[in-house]
Amino acid sequence: MRVAFVGAGRVNFGWSGDPWDHATRLENINPLIPLQVVGIFDKNTELAHQVLKQRLEGTNRSETQRSIWKDAKIFSSLEAMIKEAKPEAVWIGVPPAAHGEIEKLCVSAGIHMFIEKPISCGTPETVEQIHKMLHSNPKVVVSVGYMLRYSKAVDYIKDFLSSRHLMPTSIMARYNTAYPSIGSKMWWDQRTSGGPIIEQATHFCDLLRYFGGEYDPKTVQAISVMSNEPVGLLSNVPEGTSPFL
Repeated sequence: MRVAFVGAGRVNFGWSGDPWDHATRLENINPLIPLQVVGIFDKNTELAHQVLKQRLEGTNRSETQRSIWKDAKIFSSLEAMIKEAKPEAVWIGVPPAAHGEIEKLCVSAGIHMFIEKPISCGTPETVEQIHKMLHSNPKVVVSVGYMLRYSKAVDYIKDFLSSRHLMPTSIMARYNTAYPSIGSKMWWDQRTSGGPIIEQATHFCDLLRYFGGEYDPKTVQAISVMSNEPVGLLSNVPEGTSPFL
């Protein structure tokens, strides 16, 4: 399978202290599903060249790992990558604010997508437009990185509910995060990340749908606080960041 990456940053290629690294996970499944990376698209082409060089020349890497990158090319335009590299599937790992046009181009070209969450922090109209495009091309396989649904604990809960023919009527969930360890300035800027509701709470939204089925948006209510309100203040944040601009 010919695959490509959209985004050369920490989500797709890993970083010290981060759990993400889709590139390495692809390398690990390569023996089971033959893969060939044909392109990396990032407007920061210097960064893209750096991560490709590390994959080709880095230490402690097997020939099998290196081999899937030998035909990869760097692109500063997604349109050019789609036209020239002709990927069958892409891994999209970009900040929330960058989503939208990327997915439209890929689905129009019939390219399968793994999209790192959240899919968007744009307007409901933009999200609905992408939703309709995806449904208009059912042959395109789309998966989103809401990884909690793949955990053993969630498998157990699904089996428990199914074996007893139960439908949950109430779900309580809490998210604990080591905020001082999140050093990415993008994450702290609500204009680009969407803030903790988009970044974290949507994990729960996904699980609620996974356990209980689809919902009526008109019945949804939410209560939130801003970072400048007393209950929203954090006692400790990374140096050089400001809580949710």
